[in-house]
Amino acid sequence: MKKRYPILRIACILIIFILYTQTTYSQCLNGFEPTGKSFDTTVATGSGNYETIFRFPKFHPDSGMVTCVRLIMTITGVATLDIENRVNAPTTYNATYTRRDTISGPGLSSPLTQSVNNNYGPYNLAANDGINYSGPDFISIGPDTVLNAVSVVTTITDVNVIADYFYGIDSVDYRYVIKAGASLTGSGDYLFSPSTSGFVNYRIEYCYCPPTVLPLGLLDFQVNKKSDNIAALYWNAETDETAFHYEIQVSRDGRNFLPAGVVQKKSGINPQYVYQYDRKKHETGALYFRIKQRYHNGYTKYTYTRSIVFENALLHKISLYPNPSSGIVGIKFVNVTSGKISIRISNVQGQTVVSKDIVVAGTDYTQVATLQRGMYWMKITDVTTEEIVINQLLIK
Repeated sequence: MKKRYPILRIACILIIFILYTQTTYSQCLNGFEPTGKSFDTTVATGSGNYETIFRFPKFHPDSGMVTCVRLIMTITGVATLDIENRVNAPTTYNATYTRRDTISGPGLSSPLTQSVNNNYGPYNLAANDGINYSGPDFISIGPDTVLNAVSVVTTITDVNVIADYFYGIDSVDYRYVIKAGASLTGSGDYLFSPSTSGFVNYRIEYCYCPPTVLPLGLLDFQVNKKSDNIAALYWNAETDETAFHYEIQVSRDGRNFLPAGVVQKKSGINPQYVYQYDRKKHETGALYFRIKQRYHNGYTKYTYTRSIVFENALLHKISLYPNPSSGIVGIKFVNVTSGKISIRISNVQGQTVVSKDIVVAGTDYTQVATLQRGMYWMKITDVTTEEIVINQLLIK
């Protein structure tokens, strides 16, 4: 009877803590010598298929301008194959071992990959002697170093990719996976036990120019709320003869920023800038702003982040009444601008039990439903402003 022992021994998900070192790179702008930062780790990869997460610190924008990011995967892999002939006649066996290592994550349009496909044999094994894993009917192949400190390297220089993925105060994660397997040809009855092991070193290198050697930048960046719907961004700039422009960026969570507008460079000594941001109808709560300074040669800088809060005007103009209730569901409106209000009531299972639109104006009270005992959620949307209020409703 044919028996196969699966190559998969263990699949691990680990968070790897990174060691920090210094490196140097090619020349910065204006002839200054650059500085470099690198982070790396080495882990043992177990005895079979393997998976882990490498976590690296992002590059802090205040530390300078990143000109390239270099990702390096260095692999050492070892294969061992044990073959036991189980038939009562001499048999010749051939084995094949395959392994594929991949790293995927930010900045990689396709994974970094290293593959191995090794053939072993032929092995002439004697007839089965009844004792497993010993004697002339058995052979142990290896340990065979199928990957001997093999490196796979990619360098990222696209400033947009660097800006999107590698600046920040949090981390950047990469997923490392080993898929290994083996096959055997010979008889129809054998014992076959393949395994794989080794270690991998993964390294990220930032080549960058420190702030002291970058073209002059922004001063005194501030954001103020000019009205209920408008944010005013103010900043001063040091005199700079280099060609560049500013991109205003906005975020709802302080981490994921989107472009909101472009401001061209002004001439003169220490020019002053003002940019007016009109909030979208649905943008309530905290908004975060920063300015991306983009030089025409590809260099990019960022300001620190400023935030303001736009209150939800609808929140202060409506209330459920009564709440708790014995069944009647009503809404009080105070100084509401004339318009359509959308009402959706859901039970705790997420099922919509009431869905209706009403027209209100000024100060009013509207009964919208009668409900059975239980807990509900009411979502009230101003169709014109797209402001939303969600309240919990208790029916006793």
